[in-house]
Amino acid sequence: LLNELRDNEIDSTIFLDPTSENEVKELVLNLKNSTALDIDGIQVQPIKHVIIFLLPYTTHIFNLCLGRAAFPTKMQVARVTVLFKKGDRNNMSNYGPVSILPVLSKALEKLILKRLTNFERKFQLLHDSQYGFRKGFSTEYALMAQKEYIYQQFEQGNVVLGLFVDFTKAFDHINHKLLIEKLERYGIRGTAGSLIQSYLQHLNQIVSLGGCNSDSLSIVAGVPQGSILGPFLFNIYINDIVNISSNVKFIIYADDTNIFLTGKSVNELITHANLLLIRLEKWTRENGLKINVAKTKAMVFHAKNKAEIVKQTIFLNSTPVEIVPSLKILGVIFQETLSWDHHIHFLATKVSQVVGLVYRNKHLLPRNILLLIYNTLFLSRINYCHLVWALTSKENINKLHMLQKRFVRAVENVPRTYHTRSLFEKYNLMPVIKMYDFLLSKKYKQDIKNSNPFLKQLADLIL
Repeated sequence: LLNELRDNEIDSTIFLDPTSENEVKELVLNLKNSTALDIDGIQVQPIKHVIIFLLPYTTHIFNLCLGRAAFPTKMQVARVTVLFKKGDRNNMSNYGPVSILPVLSKALEKLILKRLTNFERKFQLLHDSQYGFRKGFSTEYALMAQKEYIYQQFEQGNVVLGLFVDFTKAFDHINHKLLIEKLERYGIRGTAGSLIQSYLQHLNQIVSLGGCNSDSLSIVAGVPQGSILGPFLFNIYINDIVNISSNVKFIIYADDTNIFLTGKSVNELITHANLLLIRLEKWTRENGLKINVAKTKAMVFHAKNKAEIVKQTIFLNSTPVEIVPSLKILGVIFQETLSWDHHIHFLATKVSQVVGLVYRNKHLLPRNILLLIYNTLFLSRINYCHLVWALTSKENINKLHMLQKRFVRAVENVPRTYHTRSLFEKYNLMPVIKMYDFLLSKKYKQDIKNSNPFLKQLADLIL
């Protein structure tokens, strides 16, 4: 493993520039407001109100941390609470831990992250297949890259075998020693490396539930979910997963790792996939991570006239991997032929519930509340990853457009046969059928302004 890392080793070493009062003030004021209390019973907002008086002392402490490569132990105690994710509320596996960090610890972590991110961008440390926790990247970009890659293979007459790997609590299984070694190979060594080591060595957590606190416990592996540095460190940790093969396409978003193999025959691809998964198992063991085989899926993407009978089985850890006809990936349902019918059905079901709710209560709610519901519960769902699925059939788009018109009529409280064109203009609403071109142009303009690395792919879509 370390021999592979040496191939990616860079000679340059990061330097942690000292901070200033202005920078510290900006970091604190930009912290996200939260009602959650840290281990000392402090919230973010009160600190924002008094930071102007604390600046000289806070700046001095932060500079001591950067210069002496030591993270204050008092800032390393996280208050951990549980957060419901989805599914059955009586099933404990549907809850996940969230770490609430001391307020000033967040600011210090943001300061360190800023230095690390600038260094990472300068030397392009992260593989371009990584889309999670990176400025200018998003779930939409990840899924657009995935979709466009599959379409390109269709145009070349290929089929695509997608492997959707599910890691079990990946953030909790990061090996600290191996992480430090990887950081060193990427040039995050010396004072910066020692500072990260200090940060990891003294991490502690207290579980808070029902008004009771547990005893303090050291975190000997993993990075706290909810921390500022955690996502960056996680990206560095899994960055070399792409070294298991140079002949496949990776799309990585946090701990969601999607791998794509292409060729003329599905059954030949499965043979290659089984060899690839052996290497993936080896990489996983060496990095102390675990794969949830039951949640790991495979899908065969093919043009509508290219369906092929699958005769072989994909194995991971000697367990068969289920090959599915459709799968929800980062909130969007992908199908074998990229028809998006299942996603449109899912989306239409969700927004029709909102439309029904509005129709039943339109006489009770003022117009401004109805428009607020439109933006938060209807439009937000339509906009999510719109550029991924919106080139579906006209029939599918019209399903959503009809629901949109019903909603607009409810806002105005007019009959169902009332023409909606004037209502769209009155409330400055964009019809679903026009959203794709608008959102694509808007994103392209934003990416030109921000010099987004995804710009070329967007240009290909427009041209």
